[in-house]
This record gives sequence, C-alpha cells and structure tokens, in this order.
Amino acid sequence: MLHWRYRNPIIVDADTVRSDGLHGLGGNVGFGITINRKTNLSVFGEVGIGGTVFLGDSFEGFSNDVFDNYGYFSVKVGMSFKF
Repeated sequence: MLHWRYRNPIIVDADTVRSDGLHGLGGNVGFGITINRKTNLSVFGEVGIGGTVFLGDSFEGFSNDVFDNYGYFSVKVGMSFKF
C-alpha cells in the first residue's frame, strides 16, 4: 500500500483532499546457494524474479496515471564470517 499527503490540498467538488493512497500487490521468487557453510568463511548467491501490480483507482477515486506496474530481476552475492 502506498500513502501520500499532497503538498497543496486539492479541491474536488466541495471536498478538500489532503492525502491519498493506492493498493498494490507484489511478489517474488528466488533461488539461492551457499558454499562452505560449516567453515568460518562461507559464500552465497541468489537470483530472483518478481514484480508489483497496482490495483484500481486511488482511495479518493482518482485514476492511477502515475504508478506503472513493474517487474524485476535480482542478483545477490555475499560472504559471511563466523567467529
């Protein structure tokens, strides 16, 4: 869920709108591997794919023409030290 406040309130009909929001749905799937887990120094890597879809109009009924749906691909690598 995104929520924001307008810097300058918006007048719609007779109502003053000071803030608004938008629902979204996100998810991702990842796969990772770790090497040398039982030693003091281990190395890991992960790849993933995911995305976010924004649902319908804003809480105040405005059409969402700002936030596009998007997808992504991620790669993570790292080391861990055990002491």
